Amino acid sequence: MINGLKKQNGFSYGWLKDSIGYFHFMEFKNLMETQNTMDTLMRYFSSSKALIIDVRRNMGGEDSIGKAIADYFVDKKRDYMLCSYKNGSKHDDFTEKNSWYLEPNKFFHYDKAIVLLIDMTSFSEAEIFAMAMREIPHVKLVGNNTSGAYADSEWRILPCGWNVCIPYSLHTDKNGFCWEGIGIPPDYYIHTNPKKSISEKDELIEFAFKLINHEI
Repeated sequence: MINGLKKQNGFSYGWLKDSIGYFHFMEFKNLMETQNTMDTLMRYFSSSKALIIDVRRNMGGEDSIGKAIADYFVDKKRDYMLCSYKNGSKHDDFTEKNSWYLEPNKFFHYDKAIVLLIDMTSFSEAEIFAMAMREIPHVKLVGNNTSGAYADSEWRILPCGWNVCIPYSLHTDKNGFCWEGIGIPPDYYIHTNPKKSISEKDELIEFAFKLINHEI
């Protein structure tokens, strides 16, 4: 289905039918490499009709990298997240909320239709990326709720040898609603089996085509 598949710094990208570009990546890491790759993608897809971005099976990474990617698509400065960190023993001991916002990339801007594919295998920063992208008017989310596990956390080893993951941050959307344990919802629900491999016949991609072509 993908013509001329290319790979760069963890990104896989190529052309789908109807002059629609597609790219997928597994995690958010290395800001400089990501920006270099995104510059390449923006040039490569400059003549595209629309883009399909895929963050299924994405294990997350750094918040700043998700913001940097979304900045290539945003039209103006837009708030998308509030974040605070645990700083005491009480249940509600947190630092003051810090606002995160998108702002247009200085060199590249993609303003055509974008469909973001998500599901329960989209973890951590992939979920925050979805939270950011849903604030951009020409972006639609398709699939299923993300995993609902996106707080920053640390791993500790107990004396018995068990590993315990302890979250220490509170991330909410710009309105203060916490999607932890719920997952970021799509604009269009397409129920698929997350254990099924992404094959040539992909229900989410097929739906994205219809959405881009105004057949839905």
